[in-house]
Amino acid sequence: MRYFPYGYRYLATLLFLGNYTTGLSLSRRQGLWRSISGNNLTRFAAKDSNDGSDEDIHTSLSRRELLQWGPLLAAALSSDIGLSPVFDDYPNQNANAAVPSEQAATVMRQQVPFSSLRQYKSVTLSNGLRVLLVNDKSAVRGGVAIKVSGGGQFSDPKELPGCAHLMEHMVLSSKSSSRFRKSLDFEEWLIDKEGASNAFTGYEQVCFHFNLPSTPTVLMEEALTRFASHFNEAEVNKVCRNDDVLKREIRRVNAELDFDNESIQSFYLVKGMMNPEHPYAKFARGNIDTLERMPKEAGINVGSRLFEFFKEFYQPTNSFLVVVGPYELSSMERWVSPFSSALSRQPWQSSAPRLFPSPLKADRRMRQILLYRPKVDSPLREGIETLSMHWTLELDYTADAANRFGSNTVTATQVGFVISQILGRRGPGSLYYILYRRGWLPNGMQGLPRISFPVDVSGFQLMKLDIGLTVEGFVNRAVVVADVIRTINTVFSGAAMTKFLVSREILSQYAVVAQLHGFVLAPRPSDAVELAVDGLPAASGRKDVDPCEWSRFPLPYGLSDLLALQKVVKETLVKMSDPSNAIVITTATDKSLKKAKDTRILGETVPFVAPAKWTTAPLTRAKCYRDDLFQFTGIVGELFTASIQEDELLPPLVNNLIPPMLRSPRLPLSQKGIDLNEGRNENWRVLTSTAFILRIPTMAPEKSCRCAFVFQLLSPRPARANTRQAAYAELWKISFEKAVVDLAELGAPAGLAYDMSFNKYGMRLCFLGISQNLPSYSRRFCRRLVQHHKDLLAGPEVLDKAITETAVYNAGRRRGPSALRKREIERVIRETSAYEAATEAIAFYKSVNGGCCFSQGDLLPFEVSSLFNDLQSIFNGELGTKGKSETTTSMPVADDLAYTPVWKPRFGSSCSIPGVPLLSDACGRVPR
Repeated sequence: MRYFPYGYRYLATLLFLGNYTTGLSLSRRQGLWRSISGNNLTRFAAKDSNDGSDEDIHTSLSRRELLQWGPLLAAALSSDIGLSPVFDDYPNQNANAAVPSEQAATVMRQQVPFSSLRQYKSVTLSNGLRVLLVNDKSAVRGGVAIKVSGGGQFSDPKELPGCAHLMEHMVLSSKSSSRFRKSLDFEEWLIDKEGASNAFTGYEQVCFHFNLPSTPTVLMEEALTRFASHFNEAEVNKVCRNDDVLKREIRRVNAELDFDNESIQSFYLVKGMMNPEHPYAKFARGNIDTLERMPKEAGINVGSRLFEFFKEFYQPTNSFLVVVGPYELSSMERWVSPFSSALSRQPWQSSAPRLFPSPLKADRRMRQILLYRPKVDSPLREGIETLSMHWTLELDYTADAANRFGSNTVTATQVGFVISQILGRRGPGSLYYILYRRGWLPNGMQGLPRISFPVDVSGFQLMKLDIGLTVEGFVNRAVVVADVIRTINTVFSGAAMTKFLVSREILSQYAVVAQLHGFVLAPRPSDAVELAVDGLPAASGRKDVDPCEWSRFPLPYGLSDLLALQKVVKETLVKMSDPSNAIVITTATDKSLKKAKDTRILGETVPFVAPAKWTTAPLTRAKCYRDDLFQFTGIVGELFTASIQEDELLPPLVNNLIPPMLRSPRLPLSQKGIDLNEGRNENWRVLTSTAFILRIPTMAPEKSCRCAFVFQLLSPRPARANTRQAAYAELWKISFEKAVVDLAELGAPAGLAYDMSFNKYGMRLCFLGISQNLPSYSRRFCRRLVQHHKDLLAGPEVLDKAITETAVYNAGRRRGPSALRKREIERVIRETSAYEAATEAIAFYKSVNGGCCFSQGDLLPFEVSSLFNDLQSIFNGELGTKGKSETTTSMPVADDLAYTPVWKPRFGSSCSIPGVPLLSDACGRVPR
């Protein structure tokens, strides 16, 4: 075939994964609405007309269904959002049904993030330990995690740094109960059963977890019994008194330190900037000096102190156990009974929430450090430096604080998500766009500004912004930091920063993005560790708070939640706008330092200090240098003045591709008796198929509002194209993809992506999104496409070098053509002008003699037909005589066009959307 240079080779093998249907049956939805209107959410029967059986809500509704119904119910409560738009797609729905109470809607919302295809049961054991049992029929492995709140690094005694970390090791070293005393220890037993275990010590909690194959079920029963024995107070006392075990585990703790790691070196540099009285400033990892030599000199019995630590902090009332697997809930409830005698037996005494001192040292100067990297740890980081900015927050998560201040609990992850949308967004006017245009950011994901929280406990959080820089970006790091501050300032107006431009409407859109990428499109539900650790912080040690609640991003209609979040975000951004509140650490290699030495900015030489003259960090021995970024403030000011016209930073704006609220997945109407092609030209048809599926990003198995739409322009030209025509067409396609990148990046937060390729039938356009925004996105995209060749004719004659190089690279990757033909293609590509690419586009349009389409997912038939008509009318103005050509093209079937798309933007997962890793079930927030 000769169409090869024109696009992707047709794939002969297709994936047939069955129909992609969405939604409950209409009768079940009506039953659901009637049952909810009776305000009995915790347990009710939804009548299923298919089999006439009554089902409990936990078994009949999935996570996504609850997720989508929650907004509908709450929308009905709002004075400015009526019921009619919700039920427009279901004319038989009872729109006059009673509206549920606000309390009932809140119950649903709390269950939403972790429902999935699961059943839940919460129990409290006799010793006060709270347990969450999760039945997940799709789980291939069973998972168990236990979180102990208060047993973290911040609880270390002043005279014994690393005590909490060592306690974690000692607990796992305790012996099994007498039932298993003569057999393998727990870790060896797990390995023998193809399982795995681990633990980690956080700042305010410690977590132990393991997993193993889900079959046979007797494995989990024995595993839980063995696991519980490690927390037996008597056994822990014995192991703490065992000098041999103590000596061994201290050395294991010491072996975990890796001061050659760049991240660890940066971590300890930040700790060195903190107030010495703050617990974060302490050395909490522990080593031989702090756990053995120094205690021995001070006459401290480490074993005794460890056991006292266990009795004080390993309280069952402060702990939370989670079991996840395909096991019956009744069986799991029986299996966790050994934990009734686990953990400390010392009576629990309620204590006031921890109060932290001021986190930073009293220093109004900007804290700026260069961290020397003697070698590059990965080829992917060659020529890339990392600039990190750190800010401290002091958000109080306790219920008492929320009641005291009369506001909702706002967490750091919620604040970080909003700030990620502001600092990490893409497109014109964004921080990323300006830095990338200057050549200061590398290609790929490393240059994207990203927010994380190395520390996140009630009362103290450390927010971190990472930006990957090229060598040129490193030289201009002062301007990069200033641009970050300028971006923050764009959300305020007025001389005194009085007006906050992040409105409730914008926050509501962020809520939709969080809901969409954090839950709806998440590829998997939370595991046991995430469920245990991400539980509501206020639940720790409080009997009046249900631990089976998870603080997530507010929903779009949650007025009070959004207002509280808006207030905290404003306060945080005001703090971040002051450079003296930031800690800035930038890595530096020899290559970057040499470049800085040889660079002159506006006629002045950038100062250079040889690494040999740098100071040495006391603990890690890393070389570092106090970097005065703004010693040449005049230079920075001139740079801003010179670039302000073309690089103006813009405040966050409303994205009209993001719907105001996600609607429920819909069951496509039956196509029986409906002729979508009635009255349509036979050359323009809507295709149907019962066994195709377009490859879309992996996501959870629940029904969702995600959908895909394929539009094919039929033309014989690609299959008959010669080398020159194929090269022209490839450049036309690549130049358009470069021109439409702004639309692609605008659509990415809304779950939208596209693919454009040539095949033997003509040109295929694929669109991925949700049913609420995919039609609008498709129409915008096609309008830009039919205009593009006109822009090429009106623009520069020579194509951008990046376009040409991309086309050459793609041609070199093709399979099939000989080396001689590839060289010929490359020569033609390099000689092609913008005019020639545009004339090929015109010739292609004139050759089009028809079109077809098909859809997948949550698009109803009339929506498909309407969108098809719209796109046909958009292209008709550019086609030949009413879309007809002298040569006809055979009409493909849907399966012929279902080859795998290469979605753009090329987000491998929702985690690439700014801020999503902070709250997504797909990623988890638990470092381990």
